[in-house]
Amino acid sequence: MLKNYFTIAWRNLTRNRLRTAIHILGLSLGISICFLIFNVVWHANSFDRFHPDRDQIFRINTLTEYTGGASYPNSGTPGPLGEVIDAEVSGIIAKGRLNILYQTLVVVSEGNRVMGRSDKSTFADPGFFQIFPRKWLAGNPNSALLKPNSVVITESNLERYFPGVEPIDALGKEIIWIDRDTIRTQLTGVVEDYTENTDFIFKNFISYATIQTEEQKEWYGLHSWGNVNSSSQLFIKAEPLISIEKLD
Repeated sequence: MLKNYFTIAWRNLTRNRLRTAIHILGLSLGISICFLIFNVVWHANSFDRFHPDRDQIFRINTLTEYTGGASYPNSGTPGPLGEVIDAEVSGIIAKGRLNILYQTLVVVSEGNRVMGRSDKSTFADPGFFQIFPRKWLAGNPNSALLKPNSVVITESNLERYFPGVEPIDALGKEIIWIDRDTIRTQLTGVVEDYTENTDFIFKNFISYATIQTEEQKEWYGLHSWGNVNSSSQLFIKAEPLISIEKLD
C-alpha cells in the first residue's frame, strides 16, 4: 500500500516537470528564508546573555527633548552623573563607567614598538569589572584600575604586545597611548577575552582615574551636566527584583 502511494506521487511529479520544479524551488526558497531569519534573530538575541545577574544590569541612556516635541535617545550620559548616581538613586549595588577612545595610537615602550591605532581601548573604573566580571590571569580585580595611569589588557593583546611573556611577568610593563595627550600607563592586570557574542569589544582598559584635570575632563566631554557624549557610558547593577519604573 505504501509503495503504491509513492508510485502515484512520483507519477504526478513527473507528469508535469516544469510545475514540479517551480513548486520544489518555491518550497526550498521558503524553507531557506525561514532558516535565515531564524538564525539572524537568534544571533541578534545571543549577545551579552552570559553575564551573571544580567537581569539586574542596566545601561543609563539620555533622552534629549527638543522644541516641537521631538526627542532623541543617546547611549551616553553627562560625565558628572557617574560620580553621584549611586548616592542619589536608591537600589544601586554597583556602577561602572566607560569613556571610549577612538583611533588611539598604541606604543609599547619595550623596544619602542608602535602597535598601530586601536578602536578597542576605553577608560574604565573598577566598578565595570564588578558588573561584568572576567577571569583574571594576573592582577587584582579590586585594585588594578584604582590608581591613575594603570591599564588592564586582554590575553589576546598580551600576546600581541608582549609575545611569549606570561601574564604575571608582564605586570609593571609600560604601554603608551597617544590620544589628545600622551598617556603612559603601567600594566596592572590581564583578563581573558570573551569567547561569547558580546558588544563589549574592548581589549584595553585604562583606569578612569587617569582623567584628573579639568582640562582633561573638558576634552573628553565629562565636565558639564549639559554635555552628552555617546563615548561616556554608565552601567549600573541594581538590587534583585527592583523595578525599572522605580529606577526611572
